[in-house]
Amino acid sequence: MTLSIRKSRPITIEGNSYRYQVSTTKVDKDGNYRLNLTIQSSKSNILLVKGLITRDYWLDFPSILEHDKSEYPIITSRHIIKAIKKARKEGWNHDGTDKRFVLYMTNEELFK
Repeated sequence: MTLSIRKSRPITIEGNSYRYQVSTTKVDKDGNYRLNLTIQSSKSNILLVKGLITRDYWLDFPSILEHDKSEYPIITSRHIIKAIKKARKEGWNHDGTDKRFVLYMTNEELFK
């Protein structure tokens, strides 16, 4: 699995090049989506970050004031760096032979 150049964004961290892509699953019965964060190193090793949840602002719009702002997280480069550093600390070798590594993070871990 490689990330499409058109659908992913580049980022360089400590001299290492990566590409990342954010996608969502279908909405669940509570109106939540699972965020899928996929990060690929220049050696094509994949880091999958699972456990993140979001809501759709526009679907909630008429009653937006009933929801907390933290229910609509936005992933920025700061969050990508945090996920990569945590994965490396937990054993992901972006240059190694492991082709896929799954990292479980909650919204609180990534966005705080």
